[in-house]
Amino acid sequence: MKRLIISYDGNYFFHVNNHMYYDHVKRSRMSFDGVSNLIADAISKDLENVLYDDVRTVQSDYFRGRYSTKDIDTTNNSDQISFDRVFDDVLMYNNVISRYSPIREKRGKNTTKGLTVNFASQTILNAITLKPDYVVLMTPDSDYIPLIRCLHSLGFKTVIAGFEFESTNSKGEKSITVVSDELKRTCFHYIDMIDLISITSLEDDDIYVKNNL
Repeated sequence: MKRLIISYDGNYFFHVNNHMYYDHVKRSRMSFDGVSNLIADAISKDLENVLYDDVRTVQSDYFRGRYSTKDIDTTNNSDQISFDRVFDDVLMYNNVISRYSPIREKRGKNTTKGLTVNFASQTILNAITLKPDYVVLMTPDSDYIPLIRCLHSLGFKTVIAGFEFESTNSKGEKSITVVSDELKRTCFHYIDMIDLISITSLEDDDIYVKNNL
């Protein structure tokens, strides 16, 4: 059996899933199990030439910034607390470990303290501890190139699971989401997840959230 671990850039995953729900032809949010299934499908065919069932995710970690309850109370945004709790339930029932970093205001701007370092250090620790065949990063950010190089120096193969797409907001404004070209060149293998969705033999129930919550 081939084993993999996944580290999610939470802001990126949230943005991607909104695109899948509002703009993509499927009009459905992906589940964490669904993402894991797609990645296993790609690795089994592209890298290992083994059966899909012979590739397993042994740990998933979700990294994102989070406002304190005090800050949320100050803005009178009580819905945010409820949303955070519901999403924590989603992580819990999907066996995804939450790794939050505090969002703090600095010079009039919100900044996430230590998120990149937390993502990198925890991913390295997971790799050393669990010794997977592949370390999968779902991020478009070139800031993680040093992390990839470090993982390679430790003998681990890295995979970037990337989504690239064009979307339109409620005002009709278009934006393009891309993955850093240097990130693609640096990793061991790149998976074009949008392309994979269009050709995978997996059923929709294996990929998408059934109730779209």
